[in-house]
Amino acid sequence: MMKVALDLRACQFSNYATRGIGYYSKNLVNNILKYDRHNEYVIFGYKGIGDFLGYKKEKNISEIELFGYLPLGLNQRMFIQRKGIESTYFNYWLKRRKIDLVLSFLSGDGQVKLEVGRVCKLVRIFYDLIPLLFGNHYFLDEKSKIEYLYNLKEFENSDSIITISNNSKNDLLKYIDFKPDKIKVIYPGVSETNFSEDNFSAKKLAEYGIKNKYLLYVGGYDYRKNVESIIKAFARQENDIKNNFQLVFAGDAGQPQKDKLKALAQKHDLGNKVIFTGFVPDQDIIHLYRNAVALVYPSLYEGFGMTVLEAMTNHCAVITSKSSSLGEIAKNYALTFDPTKVSKISQTMYQIITDNDLRNDLRKRAFDYAKNYNWKITAIETIKFLQQSI
Repeated sequence: MMKVALDLRACQFSNYATRGIGYYSKNLVNNILKYDRHNEYVIFGYKGIGDFLGYKKEKNISEIELFGYLPLGLNQRMFIQRKGIESTYFNYWLKRRKIDLVLSFLSGDGQVKLEVGRVCKLVRIFYDLIPLLFGNHYFLDEKSKIEYLYNLKEFENSDSIITISNNSKNDLLKYIDFKPDKIKVIYPGVSETNFSEDNFSAKKLAEYGIKNKYLLYVGGYDYRKNVESIIKAFARQENDIKNNFQLVFAGDAGQPQKDKLKALAQKHDLGNKVIFTGFVPDQDIIHLYRNAVALVYPSLYEGFGMTVLEAMTNHCAVITSKSSSLGEIAKNYALTFDPTKVSKISQTMYQIITDNDLRNDLRKRAFDYAKNYNWKITAIETIKFLQQSI
């Protein structure tokens, strides 16, 4: 039996909790705890870590709330200033609980540095190089970039590393000196959807402003998401398509970004064709996928590309970038394009709209393919790799 510390401290922070890393961490941890009753797990976090995860308590699971007397927000603000003290405190608990291995769910970021003092084995999870590859949009100055690179080198002090795609593994190896065979690619899973067969009525769609057939985008609105290209590509479509289709952007967009996209739509005479839904509950997102003609996902870079698989799981045809991990994940189960060329996005958009047989074939094949990405499989592979890393 091994004793594993699951270090989820920074995953609770507001800039991670509701985004990809928070989603990944919660799903993987809950499935590890669900399917492994043999090994012992100690969850490290801050105040409210149990509620954050929502796991089922078992005899082989315990929690340690570091600085649990402080509100989460205060712990987040103090994290950088007290790094040295917190590292010592963390190491104290690792020794006291006789931990064999730490699995760190967030490291390599400029704000997070894990120092276990070599009291046990350390396995880090690496997601992507987004801040480094899009430095002009993420780093405040050269000092921030240098700090990020310094923290990235901390991966060299790991005993093993897990990455979420081959693309992420290859990217990491460009910046650190580490044995490739000590890096394990373990794909994330896709959450099962509790889909109701009740019709998602035209009235419900109308509540979101959807009155026609539509192309769907789901995700964030930062620079690398390349969302403007969707509007530019749609503007190139034939009038018959523009008159009978809408673009639906699901998810919260900040007001400045929304205003910018609305202005772009107006510039191309598409003002009444672009819908911003704002926050959409999970159950409604499922229906939006299933009623869409296709998901359009032109991201310039993704560590994995969860949205693509979520669409496939919900019988939605996908057109997406061939860059970064997206081509690796989509394979021939989606239509792909060069995300830097609006003309290619537009051509692919036209193809998925006009070719019904192609679209239906993609839906069917992609739905079966997406079943391979299962959180149970991800958890079991992770448990085996941790045992090998002891």
